[in-house]
Amino acid sequence: RANYFMCLSKDEYDFLHERFEAIPEFLQAPFRQMEGIDVCRKKQPTIIVGHSKNIDGNHIDILDLILKSSMSDAYRYILFFSYSEYSKEYSEAVLERAIKCRNLKIVEQMLPFEEFNEIQRTSSVLVINAKRQIAMVNIFSAICNGMKVYLHPQNVMYNWFLRHGIKIFSTSDLLDDLEQGNILLSEDVMESNITQYNKLASTYNVLDFQRFLLSLNNANQ
Repeated sequence: RANYFMCLSKDEYDFLHERFEAIPEFLQAPFRQMEGIDVCRKKQPTIIVGHSKNIDGNHIDILDLILKSSMSDAYRYILFFSYSEYSKEYSEAVLERAIKCRNLKIVEQMLPFEEFNEIQRTSSVLVINAKRQIAMVNIFSAICNGMKVYLHPQNVMYNWFLRHGIKIFSTSDLLDDLEQGNILLSEDVMESNITQYNKLASTYNVLDFQRFLLSLNNANQ
């Protein structure tokens, strides 16, 4: 039996603990340091949808918003759809909807890190429509690349980000923002989000986490 359950947030742990009382004690996972990223201030009107084929991504809801928007032709879209296929029927339904969206590129293969990071660096928006914690590395790197991040309002990380001073947005506001051309973060918000993320990465750093694990090992000897 495991002694600890490692999570990025106590919110996610509490969500799980309410449903599975027997899960082990919470252990805070460390955050990846992302200092030194060359943030592009002149973003392209590009919107990234999702991160994988995971059915929890609820891609179709976002694709329907794009199709509904009268301003959809003003933007380019990238659908990351390369791994984690739980349902062939779901994947086929997403692709069927995606090909109806003008200016949408479907990426069905894993990209080298440098290529993926350059796409994030120059894009304006990341949309993750899952109701559960998912794609956190993508979200963290998007924040540190100065992107505007939309999460489903029922995602436990939505309020967690806001509580930690990182300004993210609800997918329920995405259609209005597309209509109004409101897809860019101000430079002040970009800088604030990056600063707040780096504070988290400093507080919950890998070195302190490793020291804690060593202390547990020594205590059990």
